[in-house]
Amino acid sequence: MGNKSNRSRRYTEEFKRDAVALVRSSGRTVTVYAFIEAEKTTHNVALSCRLLKVARSSFYAWPAGETARSARKAADDALAHEI
Repeated sequence: MGNKSNRSRRYTEEFKRDAVALVRSSGRTVTVYAFIEAEKTTHNVALSCRLLKVARSSFYAWPAGETARSARKAADDALAHEI
């Protein structure tokens, strides 16, 4: 794999800007963390986190919150049904 300076040149600045712009302008409901998860076999997690301006530690902690997110979604769905 090479040293850090070689790894940092793997993606051009134009590619990095375009990747960030694409995610920000997509209008999709996918979260940044879900996007990073989906792309982690293709793109380096550390680089993705840096480009998308999220903490890598937060990305790795994100799966632990799945239970709370599921419970919140169920409660929101129940409330929406009542409304």
